Amino acid sequence: MNKVLYSGSFNPFHNGHLYVYNLSCQMFGKENVWLGIGQNNIKKTQNGEHLRRSLVPITQNVIVYDGLTADVVKKHGFNLLVRGIRPGRSLEDEQDLMYWNHKLCGVNTIFIPTPPEINQISSGAIRVLDQYNQKQEIFTLMNKDVYLRWKNKEPLIPIVFGRSCCGKSTWMKKNFYRVWEFDKEFGKYLDADKDSLGKIKDLFYQKSDEFLFETHSLISSANWEGFADDMIGRKESGQGLCLDIPMLGMYWDYVPDRLKGCLDLIRFEAEFETRKLFSQKRGANPNLIECSDYFYKEMPFWDCQFEIYPEQTEVFK
Repeated sequence: MNKVLYSGSFNPFHNGHLYVYNLSCQMFGKENVWLGIGQNNIKKTQNGEHLRRSLVPITQNVIVYDGLTADVVKKHGFNLLVRGIRPGRSLEDEQDLMYWNHKLCGVNTIFIPTPPEINQISSGAIRVLDQYNQKQEIFTLMNKDVYLRWKNKEPLIPIVFGRSCCGKSTWMKKNFYRVWEFDKEFGKYLDADKDSLGKIKDLFYQKSDEFLFETHSLISSANWEGFADDMIGRKESGQGLCLDIPMLGMYWDYVPDRLKGCLDLIRFEAEFETRKLFSQKRGANPNLIECSDYFYKEMPFWDCQFEIYPEQTEVFK
């Protein structure tokens, strides 16, 4: 089975890149295709982690690296490279890269020409359009969610979501409030821990004077504009902020663009029997789980996922 790397600066990732990526996935399977963000000083590449986050609406198979692509190929076991080419503009340069990558790591390169209707799209042109606030034109050239994440460089607002009774609210309060209260003692544990609690520390553990954890089960579409202003204002003022919006997928189309780009989306997941156990331990009616599932709408993408297992229901004791 081929493990394929499609590398570029992707600053930002536009429809030309998307064409090459989608065709690669058709040929080799989405699970086998990775995007590689090479740090390129000539192209003034932005922060690699920021660019990686902008690609989450497309895929989570992303590697950020500096140095030679050949070294990344050897380190991660890729056995094929994919490159997109625009007729008459990049073939010569790409042939040079193909030669040196094969010489240095023995890997072959597949060229995928882009069709005429997208040949003129470039990241540089989009950056110019962005300087003049031509958003509607940009949205015809690239994925809107990718653009909103690429555009936003402000601190992020974590949002927890997921099906009812998967333990997200209680688990976060029981664990993360303890992190906040017992800064030094518990912080050391988190730094060394490699499980979900350790990972979540990197997303939520913020040095600020106040930590806000709110649950919003029902937010009407009409209230989202004011809600966005409030959340962004709190974040800009330096407050620690995490939101629990279980049914976020139902409201996603109503979330203002200025808020969408700021969100770090954390999905909680648990098997049905585990959710029933959570429900029983919190004194709720397990029969309501199926009812809530009927109305649940999944998000189109998320930044990370935490799976809750039956033994973790001990948090309710």
